[in-house]
Amino acid sequence: MNSEGVQCAAAEARATEGYKHRVGTKEYMQATVMSQLQPALEALVLKVQQDRLQLAAGIGLEDREYLPHGWRPFCPTRWLAEHLTSNKTPASQQKTAADD
Repeated sequence: MNSEGVQCAAAEARATEGYKHRVGTKEYMQATVMSQLQPALEALVLKVQQDRLQLAAGIGLEDREYLPHGWRPFCPTRWLAEHLTSNKTPASQQKTAADD
C-alpha cells in the first residue's frame, strides 16, 4: 500500500472509532489558549456594548446629521486580534501555566 493508501486507511479507522484527542490536550488548551482567550472575549463583549451605546446616544456626532468623515464601524474581529496581540503572555509563562 502506498503512503496515501495508509493515510486513507488510518483516516477511515479514526472515523469509525471516533476521533479522540491525546491525553492532556484539554488541559493544555485550557492553560495556554483559553487562559488568554476568555478574558479577551469578556473584554470584547464590554467593548461591543460600549460602542453600541455610544452610537445609539450619538456620541461623536457633535450635532451633525451624518457620521464624521473617516468614521468606520466597530470591527470585533480586528479588535480581538489586536487585543490578543498586544496582551499576549510570554511563552515562558504559558509553559509554566501548562505544567501546573
